[in-house]
Amino acid sequence: MKPNCTNPEWIGRSKCVACDVRNFVLFAGLSMNELNTILQPIDNLHVPQHSALYEQGEPAPHLFTVRSGLVKLKVDLPNGCQRIVRLLRPGDVAGMETLVGER
Repeated sequence: MKPNCTNPEWIGRSKCVACDVRNFVLFAGLSMNELNTILQPIDNLHVPQHSALYEQGEPAPHLFTVRSGLVKLKVDLPNGCQRIVRLLRPGDVAGMETLVGER
């Protein structure tokens, strides 16, 4: 049985200790005590396909860890075209630039 936090139908507070990608993500090295203290405000969200997490040039509102599916990072070019710069897979993080005040 899959833990709730990796079930795309379950929305709400994450149970990080039971997460399938826990050992591969940014905070994997945290102890249980650190995890419980630092990561309490983490929510589990289901983002519909083709939704934007944040827009180019804007601050990311949150830090995102991909648990399932793919996230396409793209840039808008001056000529109106778009270029895919990276695909994020489960365990990858999006929005880290916001931690240092960048857009």
